Amino acid sequence: MSINIYSDTKQIVQFIDNPLVQLIDTRQDSFFNGYADDLEVKGHIIGAVQFPIEWLNNINEKKLESFIINKGIPKNKEIILYDANPDRSIKFYHILKEKLNFPFVSIFNNLGQLYKERSDLFFQFPNFQYFVSPHWLKKLMSGENVDQNNNNGYQIFEVNSSLIDTMPDEEFNAYDLYCQKHIPTAVYLNLNYLEDQNTLNISNHDKVLSYLSQIGLDNRKTQILYSRNPSAAARAAFILKWAGIEDVRLLNGSIGTWEKLGFPLEQKTNSSNKTNIQVSKDYPNKHMRIEDGRDIYNLQLEHKIKLVSVRSWEEHVGIKGGYENLPSIANEMTVGEPYNAIWGFAGSKIKKMEDYYDPDGSYRNPNEIAYLWRTQGITPEDRIAFYCGTGWRACLPYFYSLILGWDNTCLYDGSWIDWQKKNLPRLDKKQVENQVRPDNLNDYL
Repeated sequence: MSINIYSDTKQIVQFIDNPLVQLIDTRQDSFFNGYADDLEVKGHIIGAVQFPIEWLNNINEKKLESFIINKGIPKNKEIILYDANPDRSIKFYHILKEKLNFPFVSIFNNLGQLYKERSDLFFQFPNFQYFVSPHWLKKLMSGENVDQNNNNGYQIFEVNSSLIDTMPDEEFNAYDLYCQKHIPTAVYLNLNYLEDQNTLNISNHDKVLSYLSQIGLDNRKTQILYSRNPSAAARAAFILKWAGIEDVRLLNGSIGTWEKLGFPLEQKTNSSNKTNIQVSKDYPNKHMRIEDGRDIYNLQLEHKIKLVSVRSWEEHVGIKGGYENLPSIANEMTVGEPYNAIWGFAGSKIKKMEDYYDPDGSYRNPNEIAYLWRTQGITPEDRIAFYCGTGWRACLPYFYSLILGWDNTCLYDGSWIDWQKKNLPRLDKKQVENQVRPDNLNDYL
C-alpha cells in the first residue's frame, strides 16, 4: 500500500485552518508541550491533536477506535500525521489505515523545515518545563546538552511518605522499595517531614527548609522529583516551589515508566551533605496556598473563588469517604464535600489520578485537561483553589494550571479534612445525587 506523503511546507500551511483536515502529532509529550526535539522543533503545530505511538501497546484492542476518535481524530476528515521521526508516524498510519479503516490518512515528513520557515505556527505551553521526560533526564545524567537546562547541576529525589506504608492493600515499605531499586543518584525524600502530622498541612516554612537542608538539597540546582505513588512527587514539588526552591521539575511518569524504557537503576542508598538554603524574602509564596477553609468559604460567599475537587467521583457524590483503608486518618474523615464544590476530575480512589494520565503512564496533554475543566465551568478567568482529602492529589492539577499559563490558581491545603473538622457548610447532596460521572474521554482499559 502506497502512503500519501506531503513534503511541501506551503501546502501544510494551507491545511492548518482547513476544517476538513486534522493534524496529528505522534511525538512524545515533552516535544508536544514545548521542549526541543531532534529537529530543534519546539512545541506543536497550532491546532494539532497529540497521539504518541507509545500509547498503542497499552490500549484495549476493543476500545482502540473509540479511544482514538475521543482524542479528536475523526474518520470524516483527512488525517495528516507528523513527527520528527517519520517512522513513528508510519507506524500509526498503518493502524489507522489498515486496522481501523480510516479512509483519508497522510504523512507530513518535513517538520523541521516548516519550523524554520514558520515558527509562528507552533505553540509552546507557557510553562512546559515543569514536566520532564525520562529521555530528557537520561540525557542530562549522561552529560548531554538538553533543552531548558539551567547549567547549574541537578539533583534527583524519590518521594514518598510513611502514610502510604500503612495502607493494607499495598504491603510494602516505601523506603525499602527505594533501597531495592531507584533512579541512579536519587536521594529519598520523606514527605512526612514536610507536613504537620496532626493536620496533614504543609509544615511551617522554617521546618520545610530545615529538612530540605538536612537531605542536601541545593537551591542553585535543578530539582527533579519522581515517585511511585502518583501524587507524592507533585505534593513535594508544590511544597518546594511554595518554599522558594527556584527550579523544580516533575518526571513525566513514575519509576515504572523509566524501567520499561530499559533505563538504568541502582540499589545503593544515596545521601548528600547538609546545605544552607537561602530563599528570597518573598517566600513562602502566600498566593499559592490557602490553609483555612473559613477563608475559602468567605471568598465563596463573595463569588471570588471556585473550589475545585480532585477527589474520586464516589467521594464527590457522597458514596464513600475515600479514606477507609488509611487507618491513620480514617476516623477523622466523614462523607461529604465543601459548599459549592466543583468536580475537576481525578481517579478511582485516593492514590489514583487516572483522569490525568495517558495509557503509558505519562501525564495527559494539558489541552485535554483544560477542555475537561471547561466542561465543568472551570476557566482561566476564575480564581481557583484545588483541593482533595488532605492536599496531595490537588497538587498535580495545580501544576497543570501553571503549565497552561493560568496565573490565578492555588491549593486549598486544608482540603476536606480541614473543612469538615471546622463544620463549615457542605455541598447540598441534591446538587450531585442524580448526576452521572462526566466522561474523562480517556477510556482505554
